[in-house]
Amino acid sequence: MRRYGLFTSCLVFLFMVVWSGIAHAECQIKDPCAKLTVLAKSGVASKPICIVQKDCLTAAGGCDDCIFHIEWKVNLKSKDIEVCDESLKQQLIPEGSYLIAELDYHIRKNGPCGSPVGTHKGDFKLFNAQNELIGSGDMGGTNGLETHVSLQECCKWPHSEGTMNGVVHNCQLRASYKSSLTPPKGVTDVCSTKYWRNWKLKIDGIILCLCTQG
Repeated sequence: MRRYGLFTSCLVFLFMVVWSGIAHAECQIKDPCAKLTVLAKSGVASKPICIVQKDCLTAAGGCDDCIFHIEWKVNLKSKDIEVCDESLKQQLIPEGSYLIAELDYHIRKNGPCGSPVGTHKGDFKLFNAQNELIGSGDMGGTNGLETHVSLQECCKWPHSEGTMNGVVHNCQLRASYKSSLTPPKGVTDVCSTKYWRNWKLKIDGIILCLCTQG
């Protein structure tokens, strides 16, 4: 009996050692050492390069929304936030660069506050002034909601916000952004293609370049 008890104790001890090793193996640093550069850009797209719209208004199905595919071109500037934009000084995203965003929007006309809410996702490409591709990645977020308002509030149309992840000059790009729309005077239907004008974009983020890359 003592042998069995000793054998069982050994098994339990061995199991604990192995399990401890597995648990500690999962707790590890995955990012390599990198140089962090702050990105701060803004810009406005007066109108889409391309816009396609589809209504999903069906009373029987309970849908009150519309879907868009929109392509925006934004000339990126550091004006007013140049003190923060290290990407300009280090020529990672130089002056004259622009962003092309291709986004799919899904908009619900009446959210919990009575204003529209929705979501968007897609990808982006960054070009320098010579029209050379310098970066790309994916982006996506929410429309009509804002995380910076009070706990009792959530709605803020036409505000939108989200995150961007990609690559710039072989370095990682991790950023957040906010944007808003200013539709033409008299245009109030969010499901109209004429509503989607003057897309103002502001990007704040970090570019991580491996230390060996300088």
